[in-house]
Amino acid sequence: MDKEKFKKLVAKLYANHELKERFIKNPKEVLRDEGITVADDVDLKIVQDSETVKHFVLPYVKPDESLELEEIEPRISKIFG
Repeated sequence: MDKEKFKKLVAKLYANHELKERFIKNPKEVLRDEGITVADDVDLKIVQDSETVKHFVLPYVKPDESLELEEIEPRISKIFG
């Protein structure tokens, strides 16, 4: 994903309530409109933190994978990096 396009989109979402609501309902459409493509087989679920609710998303690890911390770190850095 193009990080710069995504950063610009996030700024737009906070500046435009209607766009943010549209993004929550149909994220792929909004992403496509912004020139960001998402594979058809990927399902997106948009959630927003509140003052009292925080979301923590665990990186995907296949059920048959056994990973050491050093192997998981690069996956986490993709999320926070």
